[in-house]
Amino acid sequence: MKLREIITESVSVDSAIKNIVATSDSIAKVYSDLKTMAEKWVYNNGQLKGFHRNAAGVGKRWYDTFFWNKMENDLRTLLEKNPRGAAKLQDFFNIERDDRGHVSFTAIGKSLPKVLYQVGERTGNRDLQRFGRNWYHRQADYEEFLRTVEKRINDEEEDDIPAAASAPRDNVVGRQNAAAEDMVNQILKSIDKKAAGEIRNIIAREPNKLQALQKELVKRNIKI
Repeated sequence: MKLREIITESVSVDSAIKNIVATSDSIAKVYSDLKTMAEKWVYNNGQLKGFHRNAAGVGKRWYDTFFWNKMENDLRTLLEKNPRGAAKLQDFFNIERDDRGHVSFTAIGKSLPKVLYQVGERTGNRDLQRFGRNWYHRQADYEEFLRTVEKRINDEEEDDIPAAASAPRDNVVGRQNAAAEDMVNQILKSIDKKAAGEIRNIIAREPNKLQALQKELVKRNIKI
């Protein structure tokens, strides 16, 4: 291989990795948006059912903007230029796709981060390793977040069922109050700071802060 060809190959690989790593902020934003959407969905619907279908649009927009004919091409460049070091990428390309050949953001997040970390490890590229590791942790954190939300809903439903007189009480009420407080804080963060401060003062002494918050939002015609 001529020196010029070696330099050209190196540049193309470096450019591909640079492009891939540059999507880090966009990925972080997707997970942040999905968390906010999940909180609002539960607040408005009382359950997570239907959320994933609604949230798919957020992942689809990321896919269209950053992956389709962009990151995917960079990944193929890595595999083409370094078939041994990037061999694990073939596992990702064998992932199940829809009728149009597209992959969901969720499927990508569950598969690609680990593969990219392994490729970075094998090729000695720390930027790729760091990118893959960070993405993996964001995906894991998001999945844990949804499990927590699901558990919170289940705890609230269980608390609605009268307990037997002889049954010992646990800290369900405490967990429920903490969960409600957390949801109130999340919602207040999403609205105007001045209004949020006023509402927080008004509902401070209310026994059911979530219900009081909802009344204040309706009174002020604030939609979330």
